[in-house]
Amino acid sequence: MHVSTMVLQADSDVRRGFRLHVTNLEDRQFTYAVKYRVTPPDDRPYWASRLNDGYFAHVGTGTQSPSFSRDGGVYVSTTTVTIAAHQTRSVGLGPDRTTPVDAALVRLEGYVTIELPVLADTQGRAAFRRTPQSSDNVRVLLNPETTMMRVDTSGRANYIDQDGYVRGTIPVTRLNFDVVEALALASGKAENSIVPDGIRLLDHAVLVEAMAATQGLFTESTTLVPNASRADHMRLLVTLLCETDDDPALTTALNEILGENQSRVRLCDPRQ
Repeated sequence: MHVSTMVLQADSDVRRGFRLHVTNLEDRQFTYAVKYRVTPPDDRPYWASRLNDGYFAHVGTGTQSPSFSRDGGVYVSTTTVTIAAHQTRSVGLGPDRTTPVDAALVRLEGYVTIELPVLADTQGRAAFRRTPQSSDNVRVLLNPETTMMRVDTSGRANYIDQDGYVRGTIPVTRLNFDVVEALALASGKAENSIVPDGIRLLDHAVLVEAMAATQGLFTESTTLVPNASRADHMRLLVTLLCETDDDPALTTALNEILGENQSRVRLCDPRQ
């Protein structure tokens, strides 16, 4: 899911980065993948090497040096973080020094996404098979921030040699201060639900897609309205299952959904 926009900056007196606080609201541990998607200064294809020269650093993870790779028109760096039940972790990305290898990287913009990647199952019968972490949405609290450290070097002091002569002036730091500002979430709310990678939930949109395989088969009474309850989802699913003997296309569509949900149940065409 999309989290927010992001601005990275580093010049002589400002270092700006991104930080994301993630709270796992579920009763068990989950591993999250936070992806930083940076818009390059132009369309030239060599920005990966410049982004990977050590100018940026991950915050809050064991891997400090990010690895950027090209994905269409943006460059993506991913960090993973495992969060225990009801705990909070912070991750982020920012400049590690004030002088990039290329002056065009002094200020960059982009956006951030968060996912629940499939993980290798080391237990069960299919050892090391990559499986979804959950069969349902996972609830999280998200709080993105932009962090800025401003270094004031506008002060001046005289440089005096050992003989007491003033030989010039040097900059003197008078005040360093950090600023943290909240960013607007793409969803518009702090509590969100993430659909785990590798599954397709039986929600309203998926059921409507399945019904679209046979237009005209369903009456107005079996149409599910938006934001319907889970009970309504199940009632419509039962209706769908009871009417599949009239349409093999719908049977096929529902079997595909069941397969994507790692379900062992399949529907049979009674005419076969």
